Amino acid sequence: MGTSTLSMPDLSMCVRCGACKAFCPTYAEIADEVFSARGRAMLLQKADSGEPGLSERFDSSISTCMLCGACNSSCPLGIDLVSAVCKARKKLKDSSRERRIMNRAAGFIFKDVSRSFKLLSLLETLADLLPVQRIEPFKTLRKMGIRPSYNALRNGPAIFKAKNPKGRVAVFAGCTVNYLYPEIGRSLIEGLNEINYDVVLQKGESCCGAPLLGLGMEDEAVELAERNISVFRKLKVEAVLSPCPTCSFFISDVYKRLTGSGIANTVDVSEFFMSKIRGDGRAVALLSGSSGSTVFHDACHARHLAGAYEAPREILKAAGIKLRKTENGCCGFAGSFSITHPGLSESILDKRTREYEGSDTIITNCPNCVLQLKRTMGSKKIRHMAEVICEALKGEGHVRKGRGFRQIRDSYPSGA
Repeated sequence: MGTSTLSMPDLSMCVRCGACKAFCPTYAEIADEVFSARGRAMLLQKADSGEPGLSERFDSSISTCMLCGACNSSCPLGIDLVSAVCKARKKLKDSSRERRIMNRAAGFIFKDVSRSFKLLSLLETLADLLPVQRIEPFKTLRKMGIRPSYNALRNGPAIFKAKNPKGRVAVFAGCTVNYLYPEIGRSLIEGLNEINYDVVLQKGESCCGAPLLGLGMEDEAVELAERNISVFRKLKVEAVLSPCPTCSFFISDVYKRLTGSGIANTVDVSEFFMSKIRGDGRAVALLSGSSGSTVFHDACHARHLAGAYEAPREILKAAGIKLRKTENGCCGFAGSFSITHPGLSESILDKRTREYEGSDTIITNCPNCVLQLKRTMGSKKIRHMAEVICEALKGEGHVRKGRGFRQIRDSYPSGA
């Protein structure tokens, strides 16, 4: 196992301006400085200086951070508070019996996700015979609608050929897409084939490691990072795309900080497609039902950490989909946060539910957001960007005759 190069950011740079507080989802719910980004920065500094009597407040503050990145993107000095919280959680990971149990379970699940989903499938078949559905976190998983797929994405072919290929890309599927929403992965692959790209699926792909790092299991995250880097380094591809923005940001930026090198040429899905359809005059089919009210829900990691805000909107505009303006905000999923803090998670989700109440269709760029939003908005059409792009390129759904992808401004960076 390699040694992590992730270092503690210099929190002494913080000038207490409070710019981050307006965007912190937990502070918006609890309204206590301890649960704001600025409050966490102050506590981390005090903990580093050895100030006594901080244990309970410190633990509560650090454990409730959603690692959404809103503080990072709003900080005028560019302080990486997300990394600071991850480093603090590494120190706390053995501090209680509950944490040790949680981390052992997480290590078992994410070091071999295929094995874990086989076990989940078994538990699912026994759910009506045994009282396992009443046990946390299994009860929360069932409430969230998490059901394993018996047709995982990476169980299929390794290479998907385009008719007249002009290039080759790889897809880093991620656990949620591979096991829960393989249809999102298939849409991404079909969309890439439509723009004449061969697609490679690497069967040796492991979990990106984000859930483990978020729990303070830095060494285990490094192990998964090195495993994935080794697998993807062998490929000769133009780009690596992931339908999960957390995976995408993690395998590129975070891997560099963890191991010194990331997976090269990792590109946001919307940015890649936008660079390829610029000026394309092919016919476009609109998303079925898009004549109703449609909103776009930004995944936190896409917006705050990867900076992928404009690209999906430009694609939807080019496809003739008019978006209703709504307030941006977190859906409350945040990986293990939705299991360890279900009450807070549901409260944050409730805000999105009310905000999107008047919409018929919700489009997002994250499979985990799809999973979370379906908990309370299952009656609405909730679509991933990869599905929308695929339908538009293949001419499926409601077609407006003579409508094509509009010219996308050339000044926008392609990202590929």
